[in-house]
Formats: sequence, structure tokens, C-alpha cells
Amino acid sequence: MYGISAQGARYKRGKAWAFPAILIVTVGAIASLLTWQFSNLPDLQRSSITQRATADIKTVVDESGLAELVEANVRFTRPDIQGQNTLLATVYVQQQNTSQSPEAIQAQLTQDIQTYLLSQDFNVTPLVNVTVLQAPESL
Repeated sequence: MYGISAQGARYKRGKAWAFPAILIVTVGAIASLLTWQFSNLPDLQRSSITQRATADIKTVVDESGLAELVEANVRFTRPDIQGQNTLLATVYVQQQNTSQSPEAIQAQLTQDIQTYLLSQDFNVTPLVNVTVLQAPESL
């Protein structure tokens, strides 16, 4: 009705090579963005790593036979320490084996947990603090 058609002067001024060139650049840009996205470990996987690390800590404590796990708090620290992805674990255990001192149990479990977490290829630096709790004496 208004005299507009696909055969107008504007369409004839375009270059024939423009559409394929723009299409190739667009597909290349999308492919490079997808490659970049999937090559880096997203920060959203941190919650999954903390859950797996908590389960691993429970496994290590249970297999040690030295103590029972009371609670394990695992999280990534906010401040970034240069050159490391810090995983902070605070572990509370109740002493089961009375033949060893709480300090010996603490040292053994700290080493076992750190070694196990490093072997799991989480790409983290595990900083572990184990606190050995003792049940009150019966009256």
C-alpha cells in the first residue's frame, strides 16, 4: 500500500559478500565464547565441591577409627590468596579411642583429611582445622 517492497533501492546497495562474512564472524564468536566458557572451572561448582569434600571428610574420619564426626563445615574463603583456591574445613570430632591423646588424634586426622582432599583432584588448597571434643564424664 505504501510502495515498500524487497526490490527497493536500499536492498540493491548492499554487498553480496556481507551476509556470509557476518555469518562466519558470528558463528566464530559464538564458538570461541563456548570454548572459553567450558574450558574454565565455573565458580558455581564450588557448592558441589564443598558437598563432596564434606562427604570425603566423613569417610576419612569414619575409616580412621579414632573419632566420630560431630560436624564438618567446608567452604571457600572470600579473600583470594595469590596462587591458590583455598578450601577451609572446620571439623569437630568426638574422641572414641582413649588410648591416644586429643592432640595426636587432631594431628593424624588433619593430615589424613588434607592428604585425601588433595588426592581427589579438586584443584584446591585444603586448610583443615580439627577440634577433638570429649564427652563429659559420667557421674
